[in-house]
Amino acid sequence: MCFDVKPPIFDKAGITLITSSIRRASPNVMDAKIHHVNQLNQIMANIEANRQGADEAVMLDDRGFVAETNSTTMFAIKNGELMTPKPTYIVVGITRGILLDLAPELDLIPREDDLSLYDFITAEEAFICGTVGELVPIKSIDGKPIGAKGARMPGPFTRALMARYKAITDTEGTVL
Repeated sequence: MCFDVKPPIFDKAGITLITSSIRRASPNVMDAKIHHVNQLNQIMANIEANRQGADEAVMLDDRGFVAETNSTTMFAIKNGELMTPKPTYIVVGITRGILLDLAPELDLIPREDDLSLYDFITAEEAFICGTVGELVPIKSIDGKPIGAKGARMPGPFTRALMARYKAITDTEGTVL
């Protein structure tokens, strides 16, 4: 039997993000839904984040809305909504879909929309997600803290989603 076990790539206590000057390619140029090997934009954005001492880089689309980070999907929680960018400029992942499906269990309304940096910076909670990273809270974007000052990280909804997601992957995941 073969096991494909990877260690967590991010600190579950939270990460810091910067906004990259590198834009996410338009679907007119390269469709993000096709999981291809050309990830030069994401690599360049990651280098930019590393140089600024951040864990990841927020990548905006060509209209200035948040697309995703250089390697993960982004979510924000505000006013009872679980918000994530529309799937136009992003790789649509399994983890993202599971979280949108879980939202009503926590009395959150799932919302896919054009979201600005302001939507994330003013969120009550924000996190990234992906297959390898699972769910990881966002501490700050461009040095601006997310959530109430001094609030516990991760926040209550993010903690609940993390626990629910782990329960699903523990029972429904496939061992390679």
